[in-house]
Amino acid sequence: MTQSQAQQGVFHIWELDLGAIENNVVIVDLDGTLVASGQGTIVGEAKGVLETLRTRNDVFLFSNHVDRERLARLAEEHGVSHISSLRRKPDPRILHDIPSSRHTQRVVIGDRAMTDGLFAHLIGARFIKVRRAKNGEESIALRVVYWVDDAVFFFVRAIKRFT
Repeated sequence: MTQSQAQQGVFHIWELDLGAIENNVVIVDLDGTLVASGQGTIVGEAKGVLETLRTRNDVFLFSNHVDRERLARLAEEHGVSHISSLRRKPDPRILHDIPSSRHTQRVVIGDRAMTDGLFAHLIGARFIKVRRAKNGEESIALRVVYWVDDAVFFFVRAIKRFT
């Protein structure tokens, strides 16, 4: 897997070379990245992702989903911190809600360019876009949001190639 492929969202998070990410503050989106939107548990191959990342980084789970208790529970179950914020991505003020870290470099891993990617850009972080985790039960509204996000990401990536 090349860095270009990783940035294009070609792979699920569990297919990335996570060992190459070290000495960073890593903010991992929950919904659509580790689990399908609203799913209550991290299962299968996604389970090892947080364990691998936390061995060399300060890892924080974050989600724009309204269920903060689920976020806190999943973070605790997997030995990582979570960002407890009333703000939503891409608001860069979310950084004020992250506990201090020994690392200064930041990485945001997520499935949506318009929230996770823009958030990464606004906080000066590297963005790693991953293939979206879905369970086939997404609402029509969420499917439209995903389609628009993918179209915007494709368009922005195409413009970057020509500039």
